[in-house]
Amino acid sequence: MTTSAKKRTLQYNLANGILRNNADKVFQIIAKYQNGVTTYQLRLYGIAHQTLTATLSNLHDLGLIKVIEVVQTNDSWYSKYQKVEDEIESLSIQRERLKEKMDRWIKCGLNEFGNYLSENMIAELNSLTDRNMMYLNTREQ
Repeated sequence: MTTSAKKRTLQYNLANGILRNNADKVFQIIAKYQNGVTTYQLRLYGIAHQTLTATLSNLHDLGLIKVIEVVQTNDSWYSKYQKVEDEIESLSIQRERLKEKMDRWIKCGLNEFGNYLSENMIAELNSLTDRNMMYLNTREQ
């Protein structure tokens, strides 16, 4: 399923009160709290920690949610999430998340395999981190 199809399905399920999976459940909880909901509060719904963090990451990748602040609760810091209403903001979040992933992928590759690459290849990969946002912007048009 493509990113846009996943996004449309989650939005449809939210609008129609459908709870098929954890993504539906978490998205509906976040949408219910217009002023945002923290990871700490989301944990109270009984979703396993790894499942919750993976679901939040996926929803963020789709541009459906955003982090609006980081708050302290009981000596720990938690992200506070809010549903993204604006489609332009949603696309901006998607691009930024994709850029972050690409930057991490390049950095990891250079750290792991940099010794096996030519200086030209290393320079090209380093330049990708500077150019990848430009590429991502033109790709979506």
